[in-house]
Amino acid sequence: MKKQTIQDVIDYIENHMSDDVTIEIIADTMGYSRYYLHRLFDICTGMSMSDYLIKRRMQVARTELSSGIRILDLAIKYGYQSERSFRRAFQMIFHTSPSKLRQEVYHLPDKIHLNERKGITMIDYLTDIKTVTIVDFYAIGKTMVSKEPEIHSIDYMVTYKHKHAIESRSEIGIDIHVTEVEREKGLRGYQYFLVVDKNVYDETKDQNLIKIQIPESKYLMLTIDEPFKDPFIRIPMGWKKLMQTFDETYRYRDDLELGCFEEKVETMTGTVMNLYIAI
Repeated sequence: MKKQTIQDVIDYIENHMSDDVTIEIIADTMGYSRYYLHRLFDICTGMSMSDYLIKRRMQVARTELSSGIRILDLAIKYGYQSERSFRRAFQMIFHTSPSKLRQEVYHLPDKIHLNERKGITMIDYLTDIKTVTIVDFYAIGKTMVSKEPEIHSIDYMVTYKHKHAIESRSEIGIDIHVTEVEREKGLRGYQYFLVVDKNVYDETKDQNLIKIQIPESKYLMLTIDEPFKDPFIRIPMGWKKLMQTFDETYRYRDDLELGCFEEKVETMTGTVMNLYIAI
């Protein structure tokens, strides 16, 4: 019943994208208090109802950019009082202005579909969580703080890998905290590592890189299917599901230099992302 209620909310939002839709209106339509519905939505999807509404409106608006519609008209259509407020919301989701994406073809991601499972496990692109053992490994990487730190740190390490003819065993990354001042400037932090053989690790002397050594450890692992189909929804929801299971049963290991991380893997059927938390 709870699952169907939230699916009804998602469907309602989809069918009233350009209407004056608020959490209060949705709650009244569904016959629940907004506080209850807000909490239930968060449990089932891994995000707040307001965040989903903003993201979904921006995704739909982006599909209309290439049609030549004025940005001001898009702002009015999707409930914004000014072009400036619309641009700010758009940039918050896509990390660039709508003007810069006007010529790009954008395919609207599927709306969320909930299956018969409970909680965040309803999301069909998130696998069940399992325990794995990872043998000791060595990694070299780069920290970047910018508006697009993932792109910058990955580009840096991929360039470094090719320049030095390094064969990495895997490539992993993780978000890192930034200062309040950096956050107010719209900056984020990310570290990206090449998992390498010990001899490469020992021979790396570049002072601009971070070197870490992780002993054999057990991890909780979850896999996200097609993580970049809608990365601002899928990856955070994967972490939320993994953290919920972790918080219920385990304690965080603070003796590792890298207690949690993301691993992008190319398979025969596409791209997946494995998330890990040390236990």
